[in-house]
Amino acid sequence: MEDDSARTYFLLDHPPTPVPSQRVVDLYRRAFVLPPWNNQTSETEAFNCLKCDYVVPLFQGVFAEEERKTIGFSLAAEKIFQNGHSLVWVNMVCVDPDRQGRGIGRTLIEMTIEAARRRGVESVGLTTLKQSPAAKLYEKLGFKRSSSAASTCPGYGLFSLKF
Repeated sequence: MEDDSARTYFLLDHPPTPVPSQRVVDLYRRAFVLPPWNNQTSETEAFNCLKCDYVVPLFQGVFAEEERKTIGFSLAAEKIFQNGHSLVWVNMVCVDPDRQGRGIGRTLIEMTIEAARRRGVESVGLTTLKQSPAAKLYEKLGFKRSSSAASTCPGYGLFSLKF
């Protein structure tokens, strides 16, 4: 594993800016245009998608930076249900394609999990493409794959980690 001493991680309970920065939008577009996602999102579509994650109540974000540039992020939010149960839902995890495979995504998710535990929620949930490399990472981190997403989101897997 490479030396990541120049890498900094920030856990935030509010977005770092009122709207996504251009660097975050560009990073999203670079990461999700590649297989297995093959998402040809325009800059405006990417901005609007990210903006939705920035304005959710009970925001929780983790950002990774190197040389003052965002190289990865996890965007999540706490959901509280009428019965009092709560979970943190991870809306998106994104790592610069040139830096993938270096433990950045793992650290983003580990920090998200730890923050959820500190908040006292009961679980963390997310979805990803069944064939994405991230699916294996989530399972290594203790997430369990559910079969209930198959009928509503073909090709995607629903993952949850209960505390």
